[in-house]
Amino acid sequence: MTKLSSARLYFAVGVPFETPWLPRFRGANPHLQVVDTTRGIQRSPLAPGAGEGTNQQPDPHIWLSPPLARIQAMNIRDALIAADPAHAADYRRGYAQLGETVNRVDDAILHALATTTFTQHRFLVFYPTFGYFATAYGLTQVPIEQGDREPGPARITKVIEQAKRQGIRVVFAEPEFSQKAADAVAEAIGGQVVMIDPLAEDWPSGMQAIAHGLDKALGSGDGS
Repeated sequence: MTKLSSARLYFAVGVPFETPWLPRFRGANPHLQVVDTTRGIQRSPLAPGAGEGTNQQPDPHIWLSPPLARIQAMNIRDALIAADPAHAADYRRGYAQLGETVNRVDDAILHALATTTFTQHRFLVFYPTFGYFATAYGLTQVPIEQGDREPGPARITKVIEQAKRQGIRVVFAEPEFSQKAADAVAEAIGGQVVMIDPLAEDWPSGMQAIAHGLDKALGSGDGS
């Protein structure tokens, strides 16, 4: 709050905690300009169509889609130029460099998917974090957790049956969730666990890790 009291810009990403806190930020700093980095992005519900009890709040995980991350970066660039026009050339140059990084990440993910014999293009996740990522690459996430509840034995059994029926062989696991549960589900479906961190501070490395995980799990050429 001390830093926010003297900040000129706040870049909002649409995560739930911002709803109650942004008014407090403005209260502490009436001159603070809140920049909506999601401007121009069509928001999707969290895990649409995933089943009864699914939380239908807007999915905030836009940064996990390289095409949408590029739009966020453009919004940030424009806000910085408006706030500090004397350094507009620097911000445009920084955006161009970041754009090249985003393109490399995008290409790596496309390459990982292009070299696989995986046909269903579905993957399991504990929490429906990867909706925008899946949309960007023609994939489908199947969430194990629904309605912000820990999955019970009945739910896990149902998901395992669905995965076997649909030929799903990949489980995306995140640091916040149980590795043991992910391993158990992967073993039951004869698949692999791909460890990923959607909140990685180093965005390019985090996204590259997803690409490498996909390449390893889906690109084996064995049809899994």
